Formats: sequence, C-alpha cells, structure tokens
Amino acid sequence: MTEPTKPNEPLVFSAQDRVRQLAPYMERVLAALGYGRVLVTDESLVGDFFESYLFRDTDDPHAAAQKVTDDARLASGAAQLGVPVTYEDYIVEVAERLRDRAEEPKG
Repeated sequence: MTEPTKPNEPLVFSAQDRVRQLAPYMERVLAALGYGRVLVTDESLVGDFFESYLFRDTDDPHAAAQKVTDDARLASGAAQLGVPVTYEDYIVEVAERLRDRAEEPKG
C-alpha cells in the first residue's frame, strides 16, 4: 500500500500507459459504468468508482443499500459492453476484453 503524502510533498499518480493505448475502449467502459471524464490510471479498479465497494468493510446501512444500486449499475454496464466486469477488475483489463472482443473474427 502506498504511504500517504506528507504536507508539501507532490502527489504522484500511477502510470497511464495502458490507459492511453486503450483510449477508445476506456471511454466506452467508463461511459457504460456511468462515468465520463474522470482520472483513471493503469491501476484503477472498477470498484474505485462505486461507493459501496469503497466502504465494503463497514457496517454502515447506507453502504448496504448503496450496494444494491451499485450492483445493478455494474450489471447494466457489463451487459452494455458484452464482457464480464467485476469490482475487482482493473479498468484497463475490462478495456482489453472489449478490444479483444472487437478484434475477434466474425464467423
């Protein structure tokens, strides 16, 4: 786990090489999950953008109720994309699945 930044220390983001390579697919993934222009790195998880996933280890009743909404949004996004999507997936992996599906020969 990355140490928190100290005061006056620059914020350093993870690499975005794969994000750039997969840009058209990344846009489709983010749109299907209900997001437009957001900061995504090669290490961003799908769950990073879902409130219930971020608070999954709490007993907060709001998080439990939010999970129902988030699960429906995740399932809808996966259906729109036509590829499997889980909270634990890296967003770039979902974009790669989408790219690979698009490149499959049509039978």
